[in-house]
Amino acid sequence: MAPEKRDPPQDGNVRRYFQKIYANYQSSVEKAPVVDVHQRIKRAIEPRLAGIVVDIGSGGDTRHRNPAITLLVSVDNVLEFLRHAKDPAAFNAAGDVRALPFKKGSVDRIVIQFVVHHLTDDHLAGTLRNVRAAVAESARILKPGGRIFIVDSMTWRPLDLIQRALYPLSRAILRGFGRPMVFILSAPSLVRICAESGLAAERPVTVDWGAMTDLSQALFPKVRFPLRYTPAKLTILEAVKRGEGKG
Repeated sequence: MAPEKRDPPQDGNVRRYFQKIYANYQSSVEKAPVVDVHQRIKRAIEPRLAGIVVDIGSGGDTRHRNPAITLLVSVDNVLEFLRHAKDPAAFNAAGDVRALPFKKGSVDRIVIQFVVHHLTDDHLAGTLRNVRAAVAESARILKPGGRIFIVDSMTWRPLDLIQRALYPLSRAILRGFGRPMVFILSAPSLVRICAESGLAAERPVTVDWGAMTDLSQALFPKVRFPLRYTPAKLTILEAVKRGEGKG
């Protein structure tokens, strides 16, 4: 699985922001409610992992365990996360989700966890391009029959549309607080984006937030509200790459 030479996209505000907060962010995932949520996610997807598995935007905290996994690669574009990686069993690789350093059709499984809502730009069009590029890159490196697991906050379609209309205002408010933009898509929107890249999405699965109250571990770590009462639902969207081959 030799890497291809690919020029990564221009780094943006999100990457620089995570470079500043990486230590606090990595500490926050050790809190009991957060660990509990991640355990539920792992129970849902780990039995489905096999072969060469790439965990994109892992934050240096991969920790997938499955006898069927032959190689586990943790990818992030924030080098500070990788330098302080917590999983000695994973091979760490610097890379951008929109320009991955892997050959076409070289990967069996991909996990993109809590990444999509951070693929933002100063303008809505740029954000949607980033998401499409990330999904397209995942499809490129997947083997036929390979599977991708997109784990993220997803909202209802009407709120997705409202966010689009209010994008400039939301961006201005977050910029005023010194925070990068976030954008939470609906599951139907992601299903359509997957289809554009030849990925057939299966029915989304919702995971209970449990006792999680950190409204945003990265942006506003001191703001508390039970996430199970918000319209941002923790969702796993699994998709398979069309073509011959066993998934």
